[in-house]
Formats: sequence, C-alpha cells, structure tokens
Amino acid sequence: MWSPYFKFDGMRHTLCGSHLLRELNNLIEHGSLWAEDMHEFLLDLYKNSYPNTEQIRQHYQIILSQADIEEPPPKSSRPKQSVGRNLLNRLRKYEDGVLALDSDIPFTNNQAERDLRGANNCYLISI
Repeated sequence: MWSPYFKFDGMRHTLCGSHLLRELNNLIEHGSLWAEDMHEFLLDLYKNSYPNTEQIRQHYQIILSQADIEEPPPKSSRPKQSVGRNLLNRLRKYEDGVLALDSDIPFTNNQAERDLRGANNCYLISI
C-alpha cells in the first residue's frame, strides 16, 4: 500500500485483499491467532458471508481488539513495532478501505498491477 494514494480527494480508496491476506499468512506462520481470524474474516467478507454492515464492523473490531492483546505497543521511548503491530495499525487506520462495504472495487488489485507492469515483464523467446 502506498499511503500517498489516500491523500487524493474525491476518490474511494481500498486496500488490496490479496496483499492483506499475504501479510496475514506471514503472521499465521509465526503463530498469530488474530491474523488467522482476520484472514478468515476477510475471505468471508469477499464471499459476502455477512448479512449486514453493522455485524461486519462489530466482528472487525473484535478481531482488532484481539490483535491489540497479541501485539502490544512497544514500551521504549524509541519504539520499534512488530510486523503484526504495523499491520494492525494500518487495518485500524484504513478500516473503510479494508471493508469497502458499498464498493464496486474488486477485492484484489492484481489485475491492475499486471496491467501497470505491461511489457516491462514480458520475455522474448526465440524459436
């Protein structure tokens, strides 16, 4: 996620679901329970398994509260946060961009990334 995108006014911004799932998978591999819950939640959200907006936001907040317990903020004067804490802070700061409940924007921006890469990543094969 490139934070300057969120400074453009008059536009709807979302975070890429695939990128979030990838970050959550990394945390899951290191034993994070909240990351497991968030991963499942985002996949359910993608599949539209939640009946209403209020239920979605409540469940999201519950997982973020669990993450607060598992990923305590640093206590030193020059804090270095954990990878999980950094992700938690982003999930909290860009909640609307994660949930994108009334959006026609796709869950993932993988197609847009492929389009931007264009010919730069093509390989010529001699026959």
